Amino acid sequence: MRHQPPAKALASIPRLAATVRAVGQAPGGRRRLFAPWSYFLAVTEVHGKPLRRAVVEVLDEEAGDSVMSTADKLLAKGRREGKAEGRTEGLTKGRADLVLGLLAARFGQLPQGTITRVGNASSADIDHWAVRILRPDTGRRLRRTLTQSTR
Repeated sequence: MRHQPPAKALASIPRLAATVRAVGQAPGGRRRLFAPWSYFLAVTEVHGKPLRRAVVEVLDEEAGDSVMSTADKLLAKGRREGKAEGRTEGLTKGRADLVLGLLAARFGQLPQGTITRVGNASSADIDHWAVRILRPDTGRRLRRTLTQSTR
């Protein structure tokens, strides 16, 4: 099924009918259909509703509902992952802005290279620099580090 056009992927559903029916009728079977439907949705360009229609034609409404349940779970998982990623990026940006503000307060106007470097830095680097800014003995060395390596 991988890399097949949607019509060809959907045409494979009748061949799977007996297996899907057997799995669905076994104890806990509807739950076990999550894996094959997830795989089908992941490796084809077929979306939930067309897959559901094809499954209902070959099997029944309940099997079609299991497809939509799988699609809904995958969408919800994608949304959660996207929100978490966005939250992490937002926190990193906020900490980078804080470090830039502290650097500017301590050393005055910052070179564009320093602003770019801090803006593109990893969360770990930002945390490391934030602590170093507050140390009197390393603050000036930090400024040199940030400005020299960005030229």
